[in-house]
Amino acid sequence: MFGFFKKKKSDAETEKFVLELANVASAIESFIGEVDEEIMHRALETYLENSPDEASYTVGDFYLNAFVGAVGQATIEDKIPPDASLNIFTMTQNFIFSSGEYQTDVATKIMNNWQSVLTKKGAI
Repeated sequence: MFGFFKKKKSDAETEKFVLELANVASAIESFIGEVDEEIMHRALETYLENSPDEASYTVGDFYLNAFVGAVGQATIEDKIPPDASLNIFTMTQNFIFSSGEYQTDVATKIMNNWQSVLTKKGAI
């Protein structure tokens, strides 16, 4: 209640928490870095396949396709809970809509496919 009756944390407790928080953040950032490398690798591989279906893709489309492919696959395999995938979907869609540069027909198609996965998983 407004912090009046809350027990104050000691400096030692706060310092311990901050150190543990830094370790968690470091581990997560390392994981995210590995995931990003995998996504970039997927995007490059898809680009190098030189498929006629992807001739109109922008660089952003290749990245988005790889990113959504990874998250969508993890959602289908239940490695990511549908609600978490929906949150990532929403943030990604907000990013795309706020940036005209990434708002392409291909991006719309990719996001529609992801939305379909979320619907099948019961998140929408």
